[in-house]
Parts: sequence; C-alpha cells; structure tokens
Amino acid sequence: NLDSIKVEGDLGEFSVETDDVLESDWANNWKKYYKPTRVGEKIVIKPKWEDYTEKPGDVILELNPGRAFGTGTHETTSMCICELEKYVKNESVVYDIGCGSGILAITAAKLNAKKILAVDIDEIAVEVAKENAKENGVLEKIDIFKGDLADKISKDQKADVIVANIM
Repeated sequence: NLDSIKVEGDLGEFSVETDDVLESDWANNWKKYYKPTRVGEKIVIKPKWEDYTEKPGDVILELNPGRAFGTGTHETTSMCICELEKYVKNESVVYDIGCGSGILAITAAKLNAKKILAVDIDEIAVEVAKENAKENGVLEKIDIFKGDLADKISKDQKADVIVANIM
C-alpha cells in the first residue's frame, strides 16, 4: 500500500493520496444513492429496499443488482428499456445478450413478452438475474443461462427483439 504518490511532469507537481476503505462500506454505501427511477413512459425501477407509491399504469421492476451490472440508471440501459416499451408485444420472443442483473429480460417479461432468453458470460450475473426474475414473479418466462447464445439456440430460432447492452 502506498500512502501517497508524487508525480512531476508537464502539469506541474501534484500528489495523490490513498486511503483504505472497508469492503463492507463500498459494497453497501452505493445503495443510499439508488432510488426509484421512472424510465420511459411506464417502467419504474424500484430498489428492493426502497418504498414507492405506485401510480396507475406503472410497471414496477423490483431490483437488487448486487454484484451484477444493471440498475436502470445508466443511459444505455434506460435507452434499451425505452425501446423495449416500443417494440415488445404480447407474442414477442426477446433475447437479452449480456443480461447482467436481468433488468432488460425482466422488463420484457413485465411487458408481456411470450418468451425471453437471457445470457451472460458471468456466473454471478446469471445468479443475480435469476434472483431478480424470481423476485419479480417472471422467472418462468425467462430462460437465464451462462455461456454463449449460439450454444443455446438452433439456427432456425428467431427473435422479435434482441437487446445487447454490453461494451
């Protein structure tokens, strides 16, 4: 551990100081900034530990992203949610590639998609996505798995909507 670093260069002299942070602090402190958020016209992302008074027409997603990516507050995630609102119909088949917390697959399920395949290469993300889908009562509509989508589907399978909120 370095207590400080001195750097000299074209920007002049400056120093960088570091401090130790307990794992329990950073693992939980972010939660106080994660509040219920409306995304699009009717989707409301509600952290599990927060209260929210539902309004008529709201579609509520209770979420605990845990150690997986996907809170709904990032611009790319919210844009994907808005597009799902536009394009998912009752008979839609949706693929969520790089599902992270499962937020997009759960959104599709809450918008009444018929079938959703959600895949991620990260085992932790798959576990978190399954937990979130179960908490939202949509696990039976979503096939969540670790690996490559090409390993799971045959070439003749088709999706109506594909979301890939990845790098």
